[in-house]
Amino acid sequence: MPNATVDCKNIVVGAAAQVLIGQVGSTKSTARDLGATNGDVVLSIAMTKMDVVIDQALGAIRSVPTSVERTVSIPLSEITLENLGLILDTINPPTSNSLDVSQDGERYYKLWIIIDGVLDSTGVAVNREIVINRFASSGSGDLSNTKGTQATITLTGKALYDCDGTSGLTITDTPKS
Repeated sequence: MPNATVDCKNIVVGAAAQVLIGQVGSTKSTARDLGATNGDVVLSIAMTKMDVVIDQALGAIRSVPTSVERTVSIPLSEITLENLGLILDTINPPTSNSLDVSQDGERYYKLWIIIDGVLDSTGVAVNREIVINRFASSGSGDLSNTKGTQATITLTGKALYDCDGTSGLTITDTPKS
């Protein structure tokens, strides 16, 4: 096995420090904190490619992207009515003590995921911020309340492209203040 050079500063240890959600076009300062998470906050990217094959070559000469699906999964520990409304993708905002899930809707959000435990290439601690400009909840989730077990419910959905065709997803490292 060949010796590999490992830059230990590139190994991320830590969890999402904060997850914020707001209306599309909103700013981070006006977004709502989704509260505590319990488990992995996962951003998955799956790209489909088509191989270009010609008679003059034995194999593919190109691999062209044809589609991309980006999904997000966030296990929430704070099972508030607002968070349940997000997960179930209801268009009715909760009242002070109830949530009406009789009307499903098409709603989009802006999502910020801030991650601690990241060092930049010089070893300086940074906040890694993943911003999804158009997030759509999957509209489904399981809520299980079992004696002796902490309840969580997972917010899942897709990171959609912006209407102008841009990716709508950015990952930025900024120095910790």
